[in-house]
Amino acid sequence: MEQLNRVQRYARALFDLCRARNAVFAVGKDLEKLSRLLQRYPEINNVLANPEIPREFKSSLLVRAVAVELKPVTTRMIELLVRRGDAELLPAIQRSYVELRKRAAGIIEVEVESAWPLGEDAQDELRLALCHSTCHQVVLTEKVNPELLGGIRIRIADRVYDGSLVSRICRIRDRLMAGLAPAGGTATVAR
Repeated sequence: MEQLNRVQRYARALFDLCRARNAVFAVGKDLEKLSRLLQRYPEINNVLANPEIPREFKSSLLVRAVAVELKPVTTRMIELLVRRGDAELLPAIQRSYVELRKRAAGIIEVEVESAWPLGEDAQDELRLALCHSTCHQVVLTEKVNPELLGGIRIRIADRVYDGSLVSRICRIRDRLMAGLAPAGGTATVAR
């Protein structure tokens, strides 16, 4: 939880600074390149995590490894992360930064799970309903999950709205079990 808070604080501070300097898109591209680099070469993370290696080397390694000129704001962010020992948070900061950028543009990503593929008309209808209820432009990502049996499960950021058949069955089961449970706490079924 603490790590998530640090990631969000870094991303928010960077985003606010970039917005003031009109560099939101350019720094976002820098962060994307850095994240891809760290994913492609996980051994760089080992260097960043090693306390024996000087901070200056770590910062210059990241900046040089990208092989393109980074915005000064990005370079200073790298130096700050390395100095504080938080360089491994860079990919998470990049993802959080992207979310902030989308939110500022009025765009939210919504993941929709259903037991079978939704048709184009159903997707359009759902997108329109979500646009009205959230007051944002909605980008839908569909995921098929046959275990849901029917209905849909919608994920917006960290919130989940579960209207699946399997969750309804589980709620009914839980209510029945709670109603059948004697004072001792274990449920028995009368025959």
